[in-house]
Amino acid sequence: MSFFRPEATDVVKRIAEPAVYAAIAGWGLIKGWQILDRGGWVGAVLLVIGALAALALAGSITRTIYRWRVRRAGPGLVTIHEGRISFFGPYGGAIIALDALTTVEIEVTSNVPETQRVAWTLADELGQRVTIPAGASGADKLLDRLGSLPGFDSLAVLRATRATPPQHFTVWARADQARVELS
Repeated sequence: MSFFRPEATDVVKRIAEPAVYAAIAGWGLIKGWQILDRGGWVGAVLLVIGALAALALAGSITRTIYRWRVRRAGPGLVTIHEGRISFFGPYGGAIIALDALTTVEIEVTSNVPETQRVAWTLADELGQRVTIPAGASGADKLLDRLGSLPGFDSLAVLRATRATPPQHFTVWARADQARVELS
Protein backbone atom coordinates (compact mmCIF):
# COMPACT_ATOMS: atom_id res chain seq x y z
CA MET A 1 0.00 0.00 0.00
CA SER A 2 1.36 3.38 -0.94
CA PHE A 3 0.82 6.62 0.92
CA PHE A 4 0.97 8.53 -2.34
CA ARG A 5 -1.86 8.86 -4.80
CA PRO A 6 -1.38 6.77 -7.97
CA GLU A 7 -1.69 9.90 -10.13
CA ALA A 8 1.12 11.61 -8.21
CA THR A 9 3.30 8.51 -8.46
CA ASP A 10 2.74 8.39 -12.23
CA VAL A 11 3.75 12.06 -12.58
CA VAL A 12 6.91 11.52 -10.54
CA LYS A 13 7.81 8.44 -12.60
CA ARG A 14 7.29 10.41 -15.79
CA ILE A 15 9.41 13.41 -14.83
CA ALA A 16 12.05 11.83 -12.56
CA GLU A 17 14.43 10.73 -15.29
CA PRO A 18 14.40 13.99 -17.28
CA ALA A 19 14.71 15.93 -14.00
CA VAL A 20 17.89 14.05 -13.10
CA TYR A 21 19.34 14.76 -16.54
CA ALA A 22 18.39 18.43 -16.23
CA ALA A 23 20.10 18.62 -12.82
CA ILE A 24 23.29 17.10 -14.24
CA ALA A 25 23.24 19.52 -17.16
CA GLY A 26 22.63 22.47 -14.82
CA TRP A 27 25.51 21.42 -12.62
CA GLY A 28 27.75 21.16 -15.68
CA LEU A 29 26.79 24.61 -16.88
CA ILE A 30 27.31 26.21 -13.44
CA LYS A 31 30.74 24.58 -13.11
CA GLY A 32 31.56 25.71 -16.62
CA TRP A 33 30.77 29.32 -15.71
CA GLN A 34 32.89 29.05 -12.56
CA ILE A 35 35.87 27.78 -14.54
CA LEU A 36 35.28 30.49 -17.14
CA ASP A 37 35.28 33.19 -14.40
CA ARG A 38 38.71 31.99 -13.24
CA GLY A 39 40.04 32.38 -16.76
CA GLY A 40 40.01 28.68 -17.66
CA TRP A 41 38.04 28.99 -20.87
CA VAL A 42 39.23 25.64 -22.21
CA GLY A 43 37.86 23.78 -19.18
CA ALA A 44 34.60 25.66 -19.49
CA VAL A 45 34.23 24.77 -23.15
CA LEU A 46 34.95 21.12 -22.44
CA LEU A 47 32.49 21.06 -19.54
CA VAL A 48 29.74 22.67 -21.62
CA ILE A 49 30.37 20.26 -24.49
CA GLY A 50 30.24 17.36 -22.02
CA ALA A 51 26.97 18.61 -20.55
CA LEU A 52 25.42 18.96 -24.01
CA ALA A 53 26.58 15.47 -24.92
CA ALA A 54 25.07 14.12 -21.71
CA LEU A 55 21.78 15.80 -22.59
CA ALA A 56 21.81 14.31 -26.07
CA LEU A 57 22.52 10.87 -24.64
CA ALA A 58 19.80 11.31 -22.03
CA GLY A 59 17.27 12.25 -24.70
CA SER A 60 18.21 9.20 -26.70
CA ILE A 61 17.87 6.91 -23.70
CA THR A 62 14.53 8.44 -22.74
CA ARG A 63 13.11 7.94 -26.24
CA THR A 64 14.29 4.33 -26.26
CA ILE A 65 12.76 3.58 -22.87
CA TYR A 66 9.49 5.24 -23.90
CA ARG A 67 9.29 3.14 -27.08
CA TRP A 68 10.02 -0.01 -25.08
CA ARG A 69 7.29 0.80 -22.53
CA VAL A 70 4.73 1.55 -25.22
CA ARG A 71 5.57 -1.64 -27.11
CA ARG A 72 5.14 -3.72 -23.93
CA ALA A 73 1.63 -2.45 -23.26
CA GLY A 74 -0.85 -5.26 -23.84
CA PRO A 75 -4.43 -5.18 -25.03
CA GLY A 76 -7.25 -4.38 -22.67
CA LEU A 77 -7.95 -2.61 -19.41
CA VAL A 78 -8.26 -4.15 -15.95
CA THR A 79 -9.93 -2.37 -13.05
CA ILE A 80 -10.51 -3.63 -9.53
CA HIS A 81 -13.23 -1.83 -7.63
CA GLU A 82 -15.47 -2.78 -4.70
CA GLY A 83 -14.84 -6.51 -4.85
CA ARG A 84 -15.12 -6.79 -8.63
CA ILE A 85 -12.50 -7.40 -11.29
CA SER A 86 -13.38 -5.89 -14.65
CA PHE A 87 -11.59 -6.61 -17.89
CA PHE A 88 -12.43 -4.99 -21.19
CA GLY A 89 -10.35 -5.95 -24.18
CA PRO A 90 -10.49 -5.63 -27.95
CA TYR A 91 -12.72 -8.71 -28.29
CA GLY A 92 -14.99 -8.40 -25.27
CA GLY A 93 -14.66 -8.53 -21.54
CA ALA A 94 -16.30 -9.46 -18.27
CA ILE A 95 -16.90 -8.39 -14.72
CA ILE A 96 -16.30 -11.04 -12.07
CA ALA A 97 -17.07 -10.66 -8.37
CA LEU A 98 -14.25 -11.79 -6.11
CA ASP A 99 -16.75 -13.60 -3.88
CA ALA A 100 -17.91 -15.68 -6.86
CA LEU A 101 -14.42 -16.75 -8.01
CA THR A 102 -13.90 -20.50 -8.20
CA THR A 103 -10.48 -20.78 -9.86
CA VAL A 104 -7.53 -18.62 -10.85
CA GLU A 105 -5.21 -20.02 -13.51
CA ILE A 106 -2.18 -18.79 -15.40
CA GLU A 107 -1.52 -19.89 -18.95
CA VAL A 108 1.80 -19.51 -20.70
CA THR A 109 1.42 -19.78 -24.46
CA SER A 110 3.55 -19.40 -27.53
CA ASN A 111 2.86 -18.02 -31.02
CA VAL A 112 1.45 -14.78 -29.57
CA PRO A 113 2.95 -11.32 -29.02
CA GLU A 114 5.20 -11.00 -25.95
CA THR A 115 2.58 -8.91 -24.11
CA GLN A 116 0.08 -11.77 -24.38
CA ARG A 117 2.41 -14.72 -23.63
CA VAL A 118 1.31 -14.93 -19.98
CA ALA A 119 -2.40 -14.61 -19.19
CA TRP A 120 -4.63 -14.90 -16.13
CA THR A 121 -7.82 -16.95 -16.49
CA LEU A 122 -10.51 -16.29 -13.90
CA ALA A 123 -13.62 -18.45 -13.55
CA ASP A 124 -16.67 -17.87 -11.39
CA GLU A 125 -19.50 -20.01 -10.07
CA LEU A 126 -21.80 -18.99 -12.95
CA GLY A 127 -19.43 -20.59 -15.44
CA GLN A 128 -18.13 -17.27 -16.73
CA ARG A 129 -14.44 -17.32 -17.71
CA VAL A 130 -12.29 -14.37 -18.64
CA THR A 131 -8.69 -14.46 -19.88
CA ILE A 132 -6.64 -11.38 -19.07
CA PRO A 133 -3.23 -10.83 -20.70
CA ALA A 134 -0.61 -10.03 -18.06
CA GLY A 135 0.46 -7.06 -20.18
CA ALA A 136 -2.98 -5.43 -20.11
CA SER A 137 -3.23 -2.01 -18.52
CA GLY A 138 -3.93 -2.46 -14.82
CA ALA A 139 -3.15 -6.20 -14.80
CA ASP A 140 -0.24 -5.57 -12.46
CA LYS A 141 -2.78 -4.96 -9.68
CA LEU A 142 -4.28 -8.44 -10.12
CA LEU A 143 -1.52 -10.16 -8.17
CA ASP A 144 -1.95 -7.74 -5.27
CA ARG A 145 -5.68 -8.44 -5.05
CA LEU A 146 -5.72 -12.14 -5.88
CA GLY A 147 -2.72 -12.82 -3.65
CA SER A 148 -4.88 -12.14 -0.61
CA LEU A 149 -7.18 -15.08 -1.40
CA PRO A 150 -6.82 -17.89 1.16
CA GLY A 151 -4.59 -20.63 -0.22
CA PHE A 152 -3.26 -18.57 -3.16
CA ASP A 153 -0.06 -20.18 -4.49
CA SER A 154 2.39 -17.31 -5.04
CA LEU A 155 5.19 -19.71 -5.95
CA ALA A 156 3.09 -21.09 -8.82
CA VAL A 157 2.75 -17.53 -10.14
CA LEU A 158 6.52 -17.15 -10.04
CA ARG A 159 7.01 -20.49 -11.82
CA ALA A 160 4.45 -19.48 -14.44
CA THR A 161 6.21 -16.22 -15.27
CA ARG A 162 9.46 -18.10 -15.80
CA ALA A 163 7.95 -21.12 -17.59
CA THR A 164 8.54 -22.06 -21.18
CA PRO A 165 5.35 -22.32 -23.23
CA PRO A 166 2.96 -24.01 -23.37
CA GLN A 167 2.12 -24.56 -19.71
CA HIS A 168 -0.91 -24.20 -17.48
CA PHE A 169 -0.90 -23.45 -13.74
CA THR A 170 -3.84 -23.45 -11.34
CA VAL A 171 -2.74 -20.98 -8.67
CA TRP A 172 -5.93 -20.88 -6.62
CA ALA A 173 -9.15 -22.82 -6.28
CA ARG A 174 -11.94 -22.24 -3.82
CA ALA A 175 -11.77 -24.61 -0.84
CA ASP A 176 -14.93 -26.48 -1.88
CA GLN A 177 -13.50 -26.97 -5.40
CA ALA A 178 -10.91 -29.49 -6.56
CA ARG A 179 -7.46 -29.45 -4.98
CA VAL A 180 -4.86 -27.04 -6.42
CA GLU A 181 -2.98 -28.82 -9.21
CA LEU A 182 -0.06 -28.00 -11.45
CA SER A 183 0.09 -29.48 -14.90
